Amino acid sequence: MYIGRSDTDLRRRILQHAAARRAEYFTYDVHHTAQHAFEVESSMYHSEQESLTNCIHPAAPKATRAQCPFCPPQVHATRTQRLLVPAAWSQ
Repeated sequence: MYIGRSDTDLRRRILQHAAARRAEYFTYDVHHTAQHAFEVESSMYHSEQESLTNCIHPAAPKATRAQCPFCPPQVHATRTQRLLVPAAWSQ
């Protein structure tokens, strides 16, 4: 199973996957904002993570600072290459 999204051109994205023979069929949902699409994709990623062929966490929509609502803050910080420093360390 592969979960993904396109914030710009769904047709192109599906054709790329079809040409690569990534799957035998597909389904899609339409969301009215890239933020909502990201949240749904993240939800599906976390709920189906064990059976996915794509192991990379969904990226936030471009030009946003959206965070996955399903990841703990430390996981998100690690993915964005910034470790959270406990308050006690900064004193």
